[in-house]
Amino acid sequence: MYEGEIPIVDLRTPLASSDRDEKMNLFTRGRLLNAGLLSLFLGVNFLIAREALQQMKTVAKQSAQYALFVEIVDQLELYKSQHGEYPPKLDVMQFQYYDGGDASLLQLFEFETDGASYSLHSVGVATHTDLIAHSTEDKPNVEFRPRPE
Repeated sequence: MYEGEIPIVDLRTPLASSDRDEKMNLFTRGRLLNAGLLSLFLGVNFLIAREALQQMKTVAKQSAQYALFVEIVDQLELYKSQHGEYPPKLDVMQFQYYDGGDASLLQLFEFETDGASYSLHSVGVATHTDLIAHSTEDKPNVEFRPRPE
């Protein structure tokens, strides 16, 4: 070979074992690193999505509870205007359950009445606010109080 001449490499000649192992080792490490980063990325996104879904469910339940509270107060006044007194229990009345609620939400309220007046209080964990209503002199008094932490 002369000075400045480019060596000719026979591509049919296999690489030396150590060269091949080094290239495979780098390739394998690169693939493992990519797989690990992808797993980490997917895992973090899964946790974020799960938390967001849980928060959406909580907000939906809170919204349904608030809507039912307002409907209960309205229905109590309607019932009294039709029957002359408040109903003995909430399940006597028919509710529309606006905002995706159902009859199970009635368990989130305590209701007491003597027929002439009533007291309604939220007891469920769906809200961060106490929902309170009671009748006073022919009209309901509604309060929304933040719950102590």
